[in-house]
Amino acid sequence: REAGAKVIGPAVSLPEAMRIAGDTAQIDAAVLNIDLNGVTVFPLADELLARGIRIMFLTGYADSNIPAEYAAVPCCKKPTGSACVIDELKALLRPVAA
Repeated sequence: REAGAKVIGPAVSLPEAMRIAGDTAQIDAAVLNIDLNGVTVFPLADELLARGIRIMFLTGYADSNIPAEYAAVPCCKKPTGSACVIDELKALLRPVAA
């Protein structure tokens, strides 16, 4: 919100996050906390990536706890301020050169 984005969450569980994502036709980018109430968010990450939606992680997890297939996903480590999230979102939303 601070950077002018329309926020469609938060979701406190994976089922809730999956429902929100499924009910929202247009998502430009998503900030995903890796741990949603004790459950990892990777199934949602896979769904969003399959839809061509750019994602980033916000987490307290160490890099070694993030599966290798997500190595290219930007990540802000907790605790962090909003600047990291805003900067990463701006980078995600930049047009991709053809």
